[in-house]
Amino acid sequence: MSFDREAITNGHGGQRNGREREEHQINSEAVERDLRELASCVDRLTSTEAAAMLVELASLQAAVAGRLRTLPATEEVSRAVREEDRLLTAEDVAGRFGRSVAWVYRQAPQWSFTRRVTRRTVRFSELGLQRFLAQRRTFAR
Repeated sequence: MSFDREAITNGHGGQRNGREREEHQINSEAVERDLRELASCVDRLTSTEAAAMLVELASLQAAVAGRLRTLPATEEVSRAVREEDRLLTAEDVAGRFGRSVAWVYRQAPQWSFTRRVTRRTVRFSELGLQRFLAQRRTFAR
């Protein structure tokens, strides 16, 4: 199984359809096909191959995140990437409100900045909480 890393890095998407593609474009279908092929073979990897794949994927993730930071700003995605949103615990949020943890859990379903991590675990977007508090202060004036 080989991953067409060149498809992502050189901008050709692993295919040339008769004419040269511009350097900054990739064939997203080819990349998605490669990623699906990688995902389908995960259960057949040895521990050495799995470790090597994790290193490659981490490298790819860092490269894509770096590229995302250089793209023109698009409101929510850009803000989250540039400001590096953190997920807060209920205890963190309770401290910021000066309320109890139980109160935070009761309010959580109503807040747009609540993030359900697992079936029994919730966290709270720090950026979302900051926007919520700023908006609340504006209305309180």
